[in-house]
Amino acid sequence: MDGNGRLDSLQELKNGIEIFHEVELDLYGVRYFFGKLPPNKQGNKYIVSWNDGDDEVWFDSVESLMEHEINGNLVKSIWKDIEIHHM
Repeated sequence: MDGNGRLDSLQELKNGIEIFHEVELDLYGVRYFFGKLPPNKQGNKYIVSWNDGDDEVWFDSVESLMEHEINGNLVKSIWKDIEIHHM
């Protein structure tokens, strides 16, 4: 990660979720939380939440989280726009 909180690669984002279990970030003016948590009732354990946790989507793998759309774009295609606050 560079000194401005920008990722060097998509793999760095994936590793942050898998290893540190949480990534707090800004994307297009919205604060997001990407994380790995204990499984929910459906067995999914990866989460994207925003609006202070009022909105959330669960996933069964970090790869499926990368397929999540934000503003019509897949996370895996917009990783360069992410500004990391905490990992």
